[in-house]
This record gives sequence, C-alpha cells and structure tokens, in this order.
Amino acid sequence: MSVKFRSAFEFTKSINWFPGHMAKGLAQIKTFLPKIDFFIEVRDARAPFSSINPGFEKLIDKKKRFIVYNKADMIPPESKIVLSETLSKLGEKNFFFTSINSHQTLDTILTSIREHYSADSGISSKIMSLVVGMPNVGKSSLINALRNVGTNKGKAVKTGDTPGLTRSVSNYVIISKTPQICIYDTPGVMAPYIPNPLSSLKFALTGGIKDKVLDNETLSDFLLYLLNKSNNTEYVSKFQLESPIDDINYLLCHVARKSGALLKGGIPQLDVAARFFLRQYYMGNIGYICFDNIEYSDVILDLAENEKFGTVSKNQTKKLMTQQKKQIYLEKRKAKLERKRLDKSFKK
Repeated sequence: MSVKFRSAFEFTKSINWFPGHMAKGLAQIKTFLPKIDFFIEVRDARAPFSSINPGFEKLIDKKKRFIVYNKADMIPPESKIVLSETLSKLGEKNFFFTSINSHQTLDTILTSIREHYSADSGISSKIMSLVVGMPNVGKSSLINALRNVGTNKGKAVKTGDTPGLTRSVSNYVIISKTPQICIYDTPGVMAPYIPNPLSSLKFALTGGIKDKVLDNETLSDFLLYLLNKSNNTEYVSKFQLESPIDDINYLLCHVARKSGALLKGGIPQLDVAARFFLRQYYMGNIGYICFDNIEYSDVILDLAENEKFGTVSKNQTKKLMTQQKKQIYLEKRKAKLERKRLDKSFKK
C-alpha cells in the first residue's frame, strides 16, 4: 500500500536561543579582531545553510576565511558531491568537508593555510586565527584535530555533545609550528533571532540548540518528514514496521512498545520514544540525510524565501518573541497539568 507523505511541514514558531554567554562571547570576539589574520568558520554539513550565522559576515568582513563543513560523514556521499557543486556555483572558495577522523582533509586545510601565509606574504611570524560557528558544529573538536595533525600533540580544548560547552574565548592553541599558526576557540553563537521557523528547526536537528527549547516529539516529527521527503525509509526495517508512515504519533507509540518505553498499564512514553528515535538517527542506524535543500536551483529559491523572512521589522521581531515566550509558558503549564492528571490516575 502506497503512503501519501506530507508535501510541507507545518511549523510557524521560530526557535530562539541566545543566552548571556553568547552575547558575552560575541563581544569578546569583536575585541580580538585587530590581532586576527584569518577566520575558520565551521558549519554543519547536515545543515550547510541553516548552520550559518549571518552575523559572522559583518565580523569577518574582508578578512581571509576558510569554511569547514564538519560532520560530513553524517551525510550521504552523493549529497556531499551535490553540495560541493552548489557551493562552487554560489561563489564559495576555500571550503572543506571534514569529520573527526578525516586526517587527509585536515592536512589539506593546514596546507592551504600555510600556502596562503608563506614567508613572503608580509605576515608576522605568528599567524593568529579565530574559529567561529554556531553551537555544537564541532569547533573545539576541529581545533584538537588540527593540533594533532599539525603538531602531533593531543587534546587542548574541552569538547562534548552539549551545545554551549565553550562559554568564552579560550587561550590560543598552536596548530602548526612552521609557520606558527595559533587559533582561538570561541563560544558557539546563535543569531539572536532566526526568522525562518524551518531553518531554526533544521539547526535544532543537528543538536545545536539546548534540549529544553524544543520538545522531542516535534523534532522527531520533523525528522520523519525529512526522511520520507528524502526517500530514506530505513526506519521501516529498523523498527519492524509494515511500510513507511507519516504519522508521528503512530510511530512513537510503536517505538515505545518495541523499546519498552511504557508506563504502568502499557501507556507509551512518547518523549522517551522520541528521544530513542532521534538517537537511532544520530547513531546512523536509520541512514543519513541532508536537512537542507542542496540542489543549486532549490538553494536559490530557499535564499529568496529567507530574504522574505528577513524583512521582519524589529517591532515585529519583538512581538513574535513575546508571543513565543507566552507559547512556551502555556506549553509548560499544559505539560505540568498533564503530569498531575497522570499522577492522580496512577494513584487511583
């Protein structure tokens, strides 16, 4: 039996997460600009356009920039080829695809930097750099990997899967001795407001937004939508379904039963099931996809759509953020009342 999938995902609430350490980190970055020779901007290969912070454009301005699309091992190889062609058509230069173990690519990055800053380039003996990017794109891991390849030394900066782990600009790390290249780690910085709701949702799927900002069921529903849209239905065999489905409630109830995420009386724990479903994707157990459109013609349309979203005024932005806070409050209150109701029903 063929299943008719949704042609669009309905989601109108823009996700905003800009805690104090990001504002502080951004201010710190600005103070470092006079001493910086070049930037390394890290983006997530799974969301190559949704993981761009437009604010970095003003910061970087005319400085030399090397763009790294990290976690490239988490997209299909054919997507990497298409994305590379699209980026070239868009005029991008000096971009690289990396993963934590791609030593050959890391060597290529270092070689490109060294060649650009050769002895006759007019740069002082110590070349200074900042690595910037959105939260959890892998900036700290990249620095450690470059240090290992460039100097054969171990881990220098703290890493983890939690967004917001790096909270201030670090002391510099030497990633090359000849010439001496020094790099500062910086906090992941979100745009204070992402006007396109789906862009913020795509970035949330990378794990770049704190868990409590968005519920796992919505995130799972969006992942299911994207998997079906990409014709990736490996979840069917993984969870022993009869056929692809487009109903997240049915899927999560099924996953809850299969994984044992049940309350007394066989009530499915949907949030637990949603987290399990997401974790299976992150582990590569149901295949990988690119969250963003990457075909050149589609990207052009998406950029035009984002321009339309970008015309929102400051007053409208403030109003939207107020509405969002109210919505979050109402959702938390609803969840609290639901927990109380369940507690009472179990006590009977």
